[in-house]
Amino acid sequence: MPHLNMDIVLQKYIADSGYCSRRQAEELIRVKEVKVNGKIAELGQRVTDRDIVL
Repeated sequence: MPHLNMDIVLQKYIADSGYCSRRQAEELIRVKEVKVNGKIAELGQRVTDRDIVL
């Protein structure tokens, strides 16, 4: 995962991690396949390197 000094949009965070493209990340978030800190993620949600993204 990339190291961040500030928050970033979740789909960019996922794409920057190398898991998939930004558009693919958006689709994963839309179909509720992504959690942040144990909660279902929302499109456009912002995260930091302290958040747990699954």
